[in-house]
Amino acid sequence: MAVAAILCFLYLSGARPVAELSALAGFNIRGGLRLSPEFAALLTGLVIKFSALIAEIVQAEILPQQ
Repeated sequence: MAVAAILCFLYLSGARPVAELSALAGFNIRGGLRLSPEFAALLTGLVIKFSALIAEIVQAEILPQQ
């Protein structure tokens, strides 16, 4: 349900990631992956949230309460 809500939000807001082949052009790299600020913020927040959740689970298994 949460994934559907996120995908619906991205579709309705117009935040679509664009991928191109990156190429060296002089002293710059042109192309690559372009993310809108909204999508980048959403992606960063989800990565931090779920990495903290996984860390809590691993910590609970390594250091069980006595």
